[in-house]
Amino acid sequence: MSPSPASRAADALIDRYLDGSADTAAMQALRVALAGDAAARQRFYRRVLVESHLHTLGASGGIEAAPLRTAWWARPLVWVEAAALLAACLLGWWLVGSTAAAPGPHRVIAGQVEVGGTATTRLSDGAALRVVGDHQAVLQLADATRVVLEPATEAVVRGRRGDDRQTVELLNGGGRFTVAPADGRFLVAAGGGTISARDTDFSVRKVDREGEPRWVVAVREGKVQLECAGKSRSVSTGKDALIGHGRDGRDAKDGKDAKDGKDGRERRSRPTTRGVLAAIDAGERTVTLPRNDGGSQTWRLATGAVVVIDRVDQPLTAVPLGTPVTLTFTADGSLVTRLSAHGPLVSGTVVNVDPSAGELLLRLSKEGGGIRRVPIGPHIPIVDDGLAVEPVALAVGDQIEVRYLVDQVTVQEISVRPRRPK
Repeated sequence: MSPSPASRAADALIDRYLDGSADTAAMQALRVALAGDAAARQRFYRRVLVESHLHTLGASGGIEAAPLRTAWWARPLVWVEAAALLAACLLGWWLVGSTAAAPGPHRVIAGQVEVGGTATTRLSDGAALRVVGDHQAVLQLADATRVVLEPATEAVVRGRRGDDRQTVELLNGGGRFTVAPADGRFLVAAGGGTISARDTDFSVRKVDREGEPRWVVAVREGKVQLECAGKSRSVSTGKDALIGHGRDGRDAKDGKDAKDGKDGRERRSRPTTRGVLAAIDAGERTVTLPRNDGGSQTWRLATGAVVVIDRVDQPLTAVPLGTPVTLTFTADGSLVTRLSAHGPLVSGTVVNVDPSAGELLLRLSKEGGGIRRVPIGPHIPIVDDGLAVEPVALAVGDQIEVRYLVDQVTVQEISVRPRRPK
């Protein structure tokens, strides 16, 4: 597996430190990189020990070297600093100024999360995070709430505020929140409004509605309270609602009973169509899908139309031909407002699980009931009843769904269907 950009950047800073070319800014960047990356600290520790050992051998005549660079041990003041930094690594923390960098109270238990461009597995209150890569990220917050964030999601975990036990601010993307039973409200801030919950399972996701960003709140179990623009309402199990800045000021409404406009007219659902992408004209901003009668039909994308591949915003030209897509249209059906490209969803029954081999065997519900090998591992989220689980938690007989990326090879997520009570 190739190193991440953050790992390569840390190694470059270590190189500069050891060859003596690191200036004050590079030294500070190195401290920050090592403070948030235990693997980088280990690499630094090993390299300092190795080069120190080589220096000792050279000084004792054990080796004959013709150095190509000014070694860090040849500069007395830098050697003393290296010893101090190495001691900090041995203690497992780094001094930034005079303050110790303590691990944050929130954990990343699956997926890849960056703070300030640096990968991390611990989050402090107030840290602005971004989910990177093609997979979801699973967080366990300090109050035991589980959060599953979509790829490219940007958020800030604000922490405890007064009587509110936890606040998460969503800036982009979306996530699912399984709120643990505890005292105090759990808050999600999005779109100028707040969603408060206690012992509830709900999701919040940013969408585009007629060129305006809105946030869809869907309650899987329990009840949430929405507050926006001075108005408040509750949403219960099986219902959804919108948060946004609509012209009529109704910023949160039940999905089924939502009104749109000052005259109270019912908001019409957008027409959609599905098919396999046959052609793209990037210049004309058109897409073509085949029809059942053997012909084809071409549609034009509206200005500002959203193109999403595997839940991540992408340019139109990035959608591969032959990919299953879903088109969402304007109310009159004339223009495409959203193109969503996604891989297949495969379901079946687990017949064997081998975590050591990194795979499971799935008897397919369709395709004649054949057997498919499905990879499993730490970078593939497995969700059971809204919670992230390890591969060892899967059992023979479990009914699962496997979501693939557009490439139809890479597994995006494995979901365990609810088990029937025995």
